[in-house]
Amino acid sequence: MLTARRLALLASLCVSPLACGGSGGSGDETGEGTAGDTGDVVDPEVFPGLRGEVEILIDDRGIPHIYAQNDRDLFYAAGYQMATDRLFQMDLMRRRAYGRGAEVLGEAKVDEDKLSRLFDFKRWGTLDADRFLKDSPADYALFSAWVAGLNKRIDEIAAGSAPMPYGFGTNEGNYTPEKWDNVDPFVIAKMISFGNSNTLEYEFLATVVKRISPDAYASLELLRPGVPTFTMPKEDRPAADIKPKPERPIAALQEAAKAALPADAAASLHRMHSALQAFHVLGSNNWAVDGRFTDNGKPLIANDPHQPLQSPSVMYAQHLNSADGGGAFDAAGFGFAGAPGVQLGHNRNLHWAATTGFADCMDLYSVGSDGKAITIGGKTAPITVRSEEIKVKGAPSVVLEANDVEGFGVLLGDALPFPEALVVDAGRRVLINWTGFRATNEAEAFIGMARASTLDEWERSVDKMEVGTFNWLAADKAGISYHVHTLVPDRGDPSARPMPYTVVDGDDKGYLWTGLFLPDSKLPQSHAAQTGYIVTANNDPFGFTADGSVENDPWYYGAFYDPGYRAARIEQRILELTGKGKVGVADMQAVQTDTHSGVADQLLPVLAEAYAMVPTDDNLAPYRNRPDLDTLF
Repeated sequence: MLTARRLALLASLCVSPLACGGSGGSGDETGEGTAGDTGDVVDPEVFPGLRGEVEILIDDRGIPHIYAQNDRDLFYAAGYQMATDRLFQMDLMRRRAYGRGAEVLGEAKVDEDKLSRLFDFKRWGTLDADRFLKDSPADYALFSAWVAGLNKRIDEIAAGSAPMPYGFGTNEGNYTPEKWDNVDPFVIAKMISFGNSNTLEYEFLATVVKRISPDAYASLELLRPGVPTFTMPKEDRPAADIKPKPERPIAALQEAAKAALPADAAASLHRMHSALQAFHVLGSNNWAVDGRFTDNGKPLIANDPHQPLQSPSVMYAQHLNSADGGGAFDAAGFGFAGAPGVQLGHNRNLHWAATTGFADCMDLYSVGSDGKAITIGGKTAPITVRSEEIKVKGAPSVVLEANDVEGFGVLLGDALPFPEALVVDAGRRVLINWTGFRATNEAEAFIGMARASTLDEWERSVDKMEVGTFNWLAADKAGISYHVHTLVPDRGDPSARPMPYTVVDGDDKGYLWTGLFLPDSKLPQSHAAQTGYIVTANNDPFGFTADGSVENDPWYYGAFYDPGYRAARIEQRILELTGKGKVGVADMQAVQTDTHSGVADQLLPVLAEAYAMVPTDDNLAPYRNRPDLDTLF
């Protein structure tokens, strides 16, 4: 329940509606019109001051419920409250995005900082902010209001009227909170989008295995799912060339198992994995069931973003309401600490949820270079050297020389603790290109989803998203929607050449991006009009990987997905529930907490069969007379 009090902290910001109007002028002076309007603003980068009463109520779970009379006041108070609750975490998130973690956390963060500097989230996030300001100044003003509220809290800390938050103290990080700039949330958002698009680790590993042991690479069937369960309902799924799974001789599997990475390669891969943890794509699941199968005739939707178990959580729960005062927002749910608004949640009309989609929006090229330029696709492109100094607490600074190739990406260099020689020939370099190396529009998409009143409006907001591969699901009282929108390069006919899920030959101009992206008709989208439910769990949306190949499909969307066990189990449970009767909230909760292992379903019979051969097969002699194994089987 809500505590029956307004926070005393907000009284210092706004004692009464009359007092609030003084700092920012009247509605006419700010150009905002009525209290609930975002409207035209004189300067969207400057918050003019609170114009109405703001109330923050904290419920018994510690979740803030923020009420304001207009949208800018709402976001101002939301920034203030998030800083009150999570300022140290927000500061670390911002430092990660800018590559400044080692400055306060020491040498352990240098590898992470190098990656942030290499991919230059600062540059691209700033361009995102510039585009948002130009295209949607009124919505940009909400972000600047959020930053102003955050900075108000930092001012209070600096003045001593609010306590120094945990993490900054002399026995902790021992540093002072810095004021935020309006571009900072966009830089953080760019980093989050990169993490959601990141396929580096998969593509590097596949390339290493392919180069060291082509036979092992062929036998491992990296692309084939463990369970052929796909997200798009059958009625909306494009036809794919699905071949029967061939039986592989046991000898071939034994030879493949002998293939091992050299010791130095294994160590490098482990260090790379550690460095990429901060930008790692995690698993997640969501599903929706439409009203024909539910106990109240209205759709139900469930979501678990599978964020790491840590304290504080990566996510920040909040309720933002300006609608009661005439504004546009009444949304509750979760956002990322360090970013404004509700990214996953519900409003008065609909509920929306997301999982990671694993579209391939990032390519790695092997290119020739003389240090001043690269050769790619028969062309020469100059290298721009960018010197990045990384300050390190308790140690000398580290200087990273980043090599940008404008229009083509960035050279890996030594930013990632991974030797290029493992994936390219001597004298070659690794070039990384990502569709996020441009000004993109995710801020407008998130704002639009939070205030959408219909599924059509919500889908139009999703369509503004250009990077960050999310499987979006939504439901309103009438129906459900699965809607994906992201920039996936149109790489042409998949049968023309191997698709780029390993490092590709930069000398082949056929691998270069043309600037064309897959149209909406080739992105995963459905209302499940016949099936009546949709399940996503990071699995292949189309079924293109069912035969272990993506070279024989109508188009290329991606290659590396979850093996499908979680999606298969969720779908199995939904079919059981809908077969027995109408589905209720408790049923959805039971599915979310289900712990049955689909991997065990496949593995245990094989192990039992092998264990039955222990008494007679001398190859299995080491497993004889084992009471612990007898107990298991």
